[in-house]
Amino acid sequence: MEALPPTPDPYTIFMRARSAITMAQRAARIEYTISVSGVDGAVLRSNHYSATYRPEVNEIDVDAISVEESREAPPLIRDFDVRPQQTGCECQPDDGGPLSVGVGNPERSQDLLGVPHLTPTYMFGLDSPTVSNPLGQALSSGPKLIAAVSTEHNYAVTLVDERAIDDSPTYHLRLTPLHDPKRLRLRELWIGTFDYLPRRAVIEGNFTTAPLTDVPWIIDFSVMNGEPLIVRETASTLFLPHQQVVTDVVIAFEDIGERSGLSGAPLPLIDPALIGPVLLEPQ
Repeated sequence: MEALPPTPDPYTIFMRARSAITMAQRAARIEYTISVSGVDGAVLRSNHYSATYRPEVNEIDVDAISVEESREAPPLIRDFDVRPQQTGCECQPDDGGPLSVGVGNPERSQDLLGVPHLTPTYMFGLDSPTVSNPLGQALSSGPKLIAAVSTEHNYAVTLVDERAIDDSPTYHLRLTPLHDPKRLRLRELWIGTFDYLPRRAVIEGNFTTAPLTDVPWIIDFSVMNGEPLIVRETASTLFLPHQQVVTDVVIAFEDIGERSGLSGAPLPLIDPALIGPVLLEPQ
């Protein structure tokens, strides 16, 4: 009877994936569009932002004005005298006249989730080696080595199955953080069986502000010229401030184009204090 092939060791798969991601060739400059969309109540909203990333200097330039906002005509401002009837503040300006004070909730931002200062090359910590074991070491050979791996790794790693993601065969790993679960966000990972680059991930929380940090996200990757890049990040439901509920949230990286040099017109500089919330990934 022909012997069955040995079951791949999940820690070896995980280490090889981290090595492949870290060693992947990076473009000197990437230009792309970030699409942020979701169903706001019952209305589908979408914002698109032009962006450029220079990996060598870790510099992200994002146009703070979305394509949709730039197409809208500026509001017509008229002179008016506002005298709110709300009591409780007897503040007076320097000239002794009545002081106009805004009453009510502030208007919702035209940006669905904030201006996305994001790059498709972000790898959720997978490109930061955390173990000293060499890549070729057989991590499953001997109890002493297994014990060393369980203490050196940030995650306990198990192999769930092998399946295809977009016609690419993958190893499906489950990851359980051994400490600091808010920082170690990976929960599932699909790794290509031939190149050990990621095709999909499930993370527990995304970005740096609630409620985005409190819900699971699905991350889909593609491989462009040997480099893993994020295609989209999706979440089912976000309960935002001012009783705003957004469902079917998708953050997508579109029209990705590599550039070898630093040519091209710079994006306009916008005062961060004027653009409202900003989407950021933790460092």
